Amino acid sequence: MFLAVTGALQTLELHEAKHGPVPGWLSAAASLHKHQRLSKPKPPAAVPASASVGPASPPPREHTALRLFVVLMAIALAVSAISGCAIALHLRTTRREAVMALVARVIVPVILYTL
Repeated sequence: MFLAVTGALQTLELHEAKHGPVPGWLSAAASLHKHQRLSKPKPPAAVPASASVGPASPPPREHTALRLFVVLMAIALAVSAISGCAIALHLRTTRREAVMALVARVIVPVILYTL
């Protein structure tokens, strides 16, 4: 769920400063999604213009259709996960196992991250 939401936010490039100031939580989530750490990586050192060889590369193409597809896919994954949790918690016969699985799916990644 976390990766679907943060992936959609990154697809829309909301974690980049070119759209204005970036909220701290969004910057931290993007860093955790991309680099598996909370600290924001330092930008690479600038390459001097004289070091570049060859013609300038063309500007990157906009892939609006692909971005829309990725965002819709992330939304569908989040809705699917939420509805699956709701169904598992609704059934009395599997409620205890569902709660234990949900708690484990939150606690285990946090423990692994802190190691």
